[in-house]
Amino acid sequence: MQFKEKLEGIVQTTLNGLKQAIDADNIVGNPISGGDGLTVIPISKVSYGYVGGGGEYGKTGEGGIYPYAGGSGAGVSIQPIGFLICGDDKPEFIKVDNEEDEDKWLKLAKSALNLLKKQ
Repeated sequence: MQFKEKLEGIVQTTLNGLKQAIDADNIVGNPISGGDGLTVIPISKVSYGYVGGGGEYGKTGEGGIYPYAGGSGAGVSIQPIGFLICGDDKPEFIKVDNEEDEDKWLKLAKSALNLLKKQ
């Protein structure tokens, strides 16, 4: 196997793994519906990075082919950013962040309690 084919194999294997990790369901979660028509949809932020490389080195081996070394790596971070709440009123997005906004948490708790009451 030539250098290019080996490197392409490593890159393809890593990218296939990333495709499985970075799925639309990880960004927009499954909707949670209540009996009163209220639906809560979790929303997340996905960040990822990728690095890969390889090369031939040293003295030629059998058949005049250089030894090959290669590798790759990737990282994925999924961070919840908020909830989309849909009901009879206009849709509302409640952001999850480090700010202490009592009204935001009160709205989220009220929506969650309404969902639990209806089930």
